[in-house]
Amino acid sequence: MKKIIITIVLLLLLFTACSKRTVVEGEILLSEVVYEENGYYYKLSPPNTKLVYTGTSISYHHGNGQKKGSSTVVDGLPHGIWKYWDRDGNFEYALHFDKGKLIKRELP
Repeated sequence: MKKIIITIVLLLLLFTACSKRTVVEGEILLSEVVYEENGYYYKLSPPNTKLVYTGTSISYHHGNGQKKGSSTVVDGLPHGIWKYWDRDGNFEYALHFDKGKLIKRELP
């Protein structure tokens, strides 16, 4: 009986650890070393391993140098306000996240 309970607990942990988060339309690629997989963000680490990514105030730029976006990732999930600007530096929209869940879209 004890083995059955342990097996059930291990299976439940495995299923919850493998859950997926749907990527929200408009999320941007963070960088060449940070990537999204099944709604979670990871950082590539040598040798070919991945680590759950946490980082704040990440900025991205358009080819002309204008800021494209800023974001925060906590424990692999989008968190806080992700802001986006067009090529001319005008605010386009913001996505408000709480631990990976989209809670608000903000338009100018």
